[in-house]
Amino acid sequence: MQRWEVRNQEGRKDWRESGGTGNRKDKKTNEELNTRIGAGFNCFGHFEWIIDAQTGEAVKWRRLKDRELMAYLVHKRNRFVLKGSILEDLWPGANPEQATAFLHTCVYNIRKMMNTLSCKEKLEYRDNSYRLELLEMWCDTDEFERIASGMEVDASNIDRCEVVAKLYKGNYMDKEGFIWAYESEEALKEIFITLMHQMADFYVSIRNYESA
Repeated sequence: MQRWEVRNQEGRKDWRESGGTGNRKDKKTNEELNTRIGAGFNCFGHFEWIIDAQTGEAVKWRRLKDRELMAYLVHKRNRFVLKGSILEDLWPGANPEQATAFLHTCVYNIRKMMNTLSCKEKLEYRDNSYRLELLEMWCDTDEFERIASGMEVDASNIDRCEVVAKLYKGNYMDKEGFIWAYESEEALKEIFITLMHQMADFYVSIRNYESA
């Protein structure tokens, strides 16, 4: 398992350099993916809120718990999560009143940051639940799952597979140690390993052993 992760982090040989059959459609898809990577949330390896697509500048957090709550809300994006579930996941075993006060402070700080950055995203509160609604910002795991899940690798999509594989810069929030992220980490890792095996099998089938 680790062998596949290390191979990807070191970078795979680009298919177009190996005499591939990529077409204009795939080239356009690759350019769109590369453009979108910078503007949003990166969750593979480290969690980062990227605020400048060209420089890769990320939000600098003053409080670790603000950062973890934002990562949690991105993890649960576009759906309401009960306040009780958030308290249980982020402040397990803490005094309920104190944990609630901490949560309110973190929410205030995140909303203040979003307002400072003129984000169109919304952090809503309704029926004792919170939801981070993504409107314009992008999350690397969404793009990865959209393309990699259920993909049958062949000559028509190998370029797209190469690009999306490069999104996987490490296991999902692996560097953060968030217990609540473990289930998704394992699921995404399985998708990545399956994709790597299929890509290797494809390259072997066309006798491109170097890329395999």
